[in-house]
Amino acid sequence: MRAPSPYLSDIINIIGSKIKIPFLAASLLICILSPISCVPQVYPDPDSSHAILKSLEGKTKVFPLKTRWLGFEEDFTPDLNDLNQFPNLESLEIHSARFSNFRSLLKFDGLKSLSLSGTGVKSLVGIEEFKNLHTVSLSGTSIRDFSPLSGARRLTSLRLDKTEFSDTEILSPLGELRHLDLRSTKVTSLKGLKKLTKLIDLYIGNTELESLKDLDSLENLIGLEIDGLSIPEEEIRYLLSKLPYLKIIRRGQ
Repeated sequence: MRAPSPYLSDIINIIGSKIKIPFLAASLLICILSPISCVPQVYPDPDSSHAILKSLEGKTKVFPLKTRWLGFEEDFTPDLNDLNQFPNLESLEIHSARFSNFRSLLKFDGLKSLSLSGTGVKSLVGIEEFKNLHTVSLSGTSIRDFSPLSGARRLTSLRLDKTEFSDTEILSPLGELRHLDLRSTKVTSLKGLKKLTKLIDLYIGNTELESLKDLDSLENLIGLEIDGLSIPEEEIRYLLSKLPYLKIIRRGQ
């Protein structure tokens, strides 16, 4: 049988003696003798540099007060009153279907990026009030009236995929757009995009489009996704002759 460590014997003798030792020292000895890890659990202090956010579902999340980004999954509907604690907030992502009040977001006028994909938002009234907003994702929403987007003229990136969007003329005033996703929408014409000469990439797959003829003026376009479209080959060749740097992506063909 292996002889006990002399150090362990000394510790046992100390504990067994009548010497009074401080509580902290005793706790340390217990940690040494215990097979269970005594690594302390560190939790953020919500009263100093962090804040606790509660959801309508009763869940909680902890974020640094100085954060510029807040993101929430489908099962977390934030109480927007809690978000007032974040003065530096620039990017917000809410994906809960329970969230529907778009106007309640207007008080966060410092937002630069906003994702409401999959939410219950049905109106965009007031979106033009975001003076710094450049990135918006509305994919998978049930919005019917997209006309307020015409006032969001600082947008550089816009996702409308998997929505009922149909009228590209609404986007005509958005001359700063670089990235546009219209996949799985009701779009039948690209005429409204003719003036969006800063567009770099465009996604129009799985729509009802039958022609690309309105895209030949988009001199900066280098990426075009057309999955599921029946576009005549001669039209594709013509577009490539006008836009020699364009790469067309058409999977499954």
